[in-house]
Amino acid sequence: MKERVRLSAFIYMVFAALLPLNQAFKLSDGLTINKITGLLIMVVCGLTVLYRSKGKLKIPQEVLPVILFAIWIFFTSAWSVGDLGLPINLLGSFLMLLSCLFIQFNQKEIFFIKAMLIVVYAAFSVYIVFIASENALRATFSSETGESDPNALALVLAAGLLVAVDFFFENKYKLLSLACIAFIGIAVLMTGSRTGIIAVLIAVFCYMIVNAKKKSKKTIRVFIVIAVLVFTILFLIDKGMINTETLDRLTLTSVKDSGGNGRWEIWKIYLKAFFDNPARMLFGYGTGTAHEITYMFSGRKVSSHNDYLLYATTLGLVGLTLFLTIIIRFIRKGIQSESAISVALLSILVVGCMGINYFEKKDAFNLLIMAWQFACIKNVTRLKTKEHATCEIDK
Repeated sequence: MKERVRLSAFIYMVFAALLPLNQAFKLSDGLTINKITGLLIMVVCGLTVLYRSKGKLKIPQEVLPVILFAIWIFFTSAWSVGDLGLPINLLGSFLMLLSCLFIQFNQKEIFFIKAMLIVVYAAFSVYIVFIASENALRATFSSETGESDPNALALVLAAGLLVAVDFFFENKYKLLSLACIAFIGIAVLMTGSRTGIIAVLIAVFCYMIVNAKKKSKKTIRVFIVIAVLVFTILFLIDKGMINTETLDRLTLTSVKDSGGNGRWEIWKIYLKAFFDNPARMLFGYGTGTAHEITYMFSGRKVSSHNDYLLYATTLGLVGLTLFLTIIIRFIRKGIQSESAISVALLSILVVGCMGINYFEKKDAFNLLIMAWQFACIKNVTRLKTKEHATCEIDK
């Protein structure tokens, strides 16, 4: 049967492509584009999974920690030190994730997902480079109804950059891919996000490592792509097209002087709360109690800017273990399927969760979706090749 792009994949393409606009454009009732498209994915993919499984849904080992983590998040509301309330938005993100983990996109769908992603992200990056960067020190999307967080935007674009790198190697559209890589890379730089830039560097390194393990010639080609990107950035700096004040934020001196924008002091508060009580250390203070915790131990309400500390304090060692298990299981799946792009995308998630409260954003869940889908398609293709058969996926 000939592969085709199904409705579920098309809706997912739209969702993933519009992620850079998260929080920038809101409707009158507070809804965002991402919430609407995420809801559509959850409904369409969920119904598709239920129809195809016919009541016999097999849960892969990698998915089980996701389910357990979601259950634990809502279970800890029972002993929350704050107001009893379940994070409904987070529930929707988990359902969207699970819907996409139980449905497998075929090779044609993966191709169009990658293509749409890098072209749309490159178009957004052109706007950031030539327009948004002129209006603020840290370029981002903004409107009368909201503004995208520069750090989260940088991480979204970082994912697009890695997909563009992978697309460069996997397909014949070399010049288009290089142009997209250049614009997206410059846009990440112009967001002024230290977290985003570190994520890009580590993700590219992980991509190279996996390819080197396969003894792939792609490792050398990655150096060529990096060289093109670096020389492009240096050229723009020389021509005065990149704001030097933005570059100053990226220096070690700036990080030291600002204390990571106060992160060091904030992290100390969370560590103090974590070690204060053995029972709380194990089971946490309850879901969504970050502000209550910091008020208890410092007299002010501040976000953690670090998901590992956040889940250690709010969900305890049990919750933190489940959270780390999710990431480790997904990385292992990427390594086993020899999918460099899958491992690279997950490294962006790992870094993002270190510098900001990232995991509860829809683009962080999307990194898990993409990493899973790319690892699955690589694994299926590899198995079919060994069997000397044509690839017919998810008919």
